Amino acid sequence: MFTRKLESYSTNTWYHMKVAVNGTYIKVFVDDMVNLKIDYTDNSLNPFTHGKIGVRTANKHTHFDNISVSP
Repeated sequence: MFTRKLESYSTNTWYHMKVAVNGTYIKVFVDDMVNLKIDYTDNSLNPFTHGKIGVRTANKHTHFDNISVSP
Protein backbone atom coordinates (compact mmCIF):
# COMPACT_ATOMS: atom_id res chain seq x y z
CA MET A 1 0.00 0.00 0.00
CA PHE A 2 1.37 3.40 -0.95
CA THR A 3 -0.35 6.68 -0.18
CA ARG A 4 1.22 10.02 -1.04
CA LYS A 5 -0.28 13.50 -0.90
CA LEU A 6 0.92 15.61 -3.81
CA GLU A 7 2.23 18.92 -2.58
CA SER A 8 4.67 21.52 -3.72
CA TYR A 9 7.42 22.99 -1.59
CA SER A 10 9.05 26.40 -1.80
CA THR A 11 12.66 26.93 -2.77
CA ASN A 12 15.08 28.60 -0.34
CA THR A 13 13.09 27.22 2.60
CA TRP A 14 14.15 24.79 5.35
CA TYR A 15 11.72 21.96 6.14
CA HIS A 16 11.72 19.57 9.09
CA MET A 17 11.20 15.96 8.09
CA LYS A 18 10.55 12.81 10.11
CA VAL A 19 10.58 9.23 8.82
CA ALA A 20 9.06 6.65 11.18
CA VAL A 21 9.61 2.97 10.45
CA ASN A 22 8.03 0.02 12.23
CA GLY A 23 8.71 -3.33 10.57
CA THR A 24 7.53 -2.91 6.98
CA TYR A 25 5.51 0.27 7.65
CA ILE A 26 7.13 3.56 6.61
CA LYS A 27 5.57 6.93 7.41
CA VAL A 28 6.94 10.33 6.33
CA PHE A 29 6.01 13.66 7.89
CA VAL A 30 7.08 17.17 6.83
CA ASP A 31 6.96 20.20 9.14
CA ASP A 32 3.79 19.61 11.24
CA MET A 33 4.74 16.01 12.24
CA VAL A 34 1.03 15.14 12.48
CA ASN A 35 -0.27 14.88 8.93
CA LEU A 36 1.28 12.07 6.90
CA LYS A 37 2.86 12.96 3.58
CA ILE A 38 3.77 9.35 2.70
CA ASP A 39 2.25 6.18 4.15
CA TYR A 40 3.91 3.06 2.73
CA THR A 41 3.80 -0.64 3.52
CA ASP A 42 6.57 -2.68 1.92
CA ASN A 43 4.80 -5.89 0.92
CA SER A 44 7.60 -7.04 -1.39
CA LEU A 45 9.31 -10.42 -1.06
CA ASN A 46 12.39 -8.67 0.41
CA PRO A 47 11.09 -5.73 2.47
CA PHE A 48 13.44 -3.09 3.88
CA THR A 49 13.48 -4.06 7.57
CA HIS A 50 17.11 -3.19 8.34
CA GLY A 51 20.11 -1.52 6.79
CA LYS A 52 21.41 2.01 6.36
CA ILE A 53 19.84 5.39 5.74
CA GLY A 54 20.45 7.71 2.83
CA VAL A 55 19.12 11.02 1.58
CA ARG A 56 18.86 12.21 -2.00
CA THR A 57 16.93 14.44 -4.34
CA ALA A 58 16.25 14.34 -8.03
CA ASN A 59 17.42 17.24 -10.20
CA LYS A 60 17.37 19.75 -7.32
CA HIS A 61 20.05 21.61 -5.38
CA THR A 62 19.38 20.56 -1.78
CA HIS A 63 21.02 20.81 1.65
CA PHE A 64 20.50 18.37 4.54
CA ASP A 65 21.40 19.31 8.11
CA ASN A 66 21.18 17.73 11.58
CA ILE A 67 20.32 14.18 10.51
CA SER A 68 19.84 11.71 13.36
CA VAL A 69 18.81 8.08 13.60
CA SER A 70 17.17 6.57 16.69
CA PRO A 71 16.35 2.91 17.36
